[in-house]
Amino acid sequence: MKRYTSNDLEICIATMNRSDLSFLEPMFNKPISQIKFNILVVNQSAAGNLRSDYDNITVLNDPVYGLSRSRNTALKQGNKALCWFLDDDVVIASDAVTSIIAAFNKGNDDALKIFKIANVEGFPFRAYNSSLKVLKRPVQLRGMCSIELVVNRMQVLKTGVLFREDLGLGTDMPTGEEFVFAAQLLQQQAVITFEQAVIVKHNPHHSGLALMDQPMLTARGFIYGLVYPKTKKFHIVKYLVFLLRKGFIKSIKQFIITHKLLTSRV
Repeated sequence: MKRYTSNDLEICIATMNRSDLSFLEPMFNKPISQIKFNILVVNQSAAGNLRSDYDNITVLNDPVYGLSRSRNTALKQGNKALCWFLDDDVVIASDAVTSIIAAFNKGNDDALKIFKIANVEGFPFRAYNSSLKVLKRPVQLRGMCSIELVVNRMQVLKTGVLFREDLGLGTDMPTGEEFVFAAQLLQQQAVITFEQAVIVKHNPHHSGLALMDQPMLTARGFIYGLVYPKTKKFHIVKYLVFLLRKGFIKSIKQFIITHKLLTSRV
C-alpha cells in the first residue's frame, strides 16, 4: 500500500486578476519564501501576467473565468497524487497538511475526502455529523464546500467526473458545483469519506443571492435533474412544499413562477 508524504499533496488555489503572489502570505501566515508546500495557482485573468520564481509554486494563467473551470484545470494539469482545492481568501490550519496525509494513509483507495472548516474564531463553519465516516448517499453531501475537499487525482480522473462548468461562481447558476461533483463520483462507485480534522479557516460569507432568486431556483432544479434523474420531479415538488411551508411562496402567481424556474433547466 502506498504511503503518502507531504510532497504528494498539491494545494490548488483558484484566484483572479493577480499580478503577484503576495496573497499567499496571509493564507499561510508566513512569507512566501518560507512556504515549502507544493502549490498550484490557477489565475484567471485577461492579462495573464502572474509569474512564479519559486520551484514549489506553479502558476497557470487562464483568460477564461469560472470557478469550476479553475478546479478542473487544477485537477487535469496538476502533477501530484493529491489535490486540495482552495480559494484565495482562506487561512490554512497549521497542521492541515499533516492531517490530510495521515487521513489518506489510513485509506488510500478513497477518491475524495471531506474535511472540516472552522471560522476565524475556531468554531465550526457549519453543522458537521460527527458519526459520519463513509458517505454513500447524496443527502449526506449537502452543505459541503469545495475548500473541504481533497481528491486522489487518478482515482477521480479515471471516473471521468469533473466539476460541471455550467455551475458555480462565474456562471448563471452560481451554486452547487461541489455537491454535483461529489454526487456524480458516488454514481461512479467512488469512495468518499469524511474526516474530523479542521484543515482551513474561513468566515461565512453570502453571495447576495436568496433562496427565491432566479439563479438559485434555476440551479436547484438543474441539480435535482443531474443527481436524482429518476426522481427529479418528486424532489422539485418536495422543495416547493418546503418553500410554501416556510412562507417563501405567498401567492399562486409566485408558486407558478417558482415552479417554472425550478423546471426551466431540468
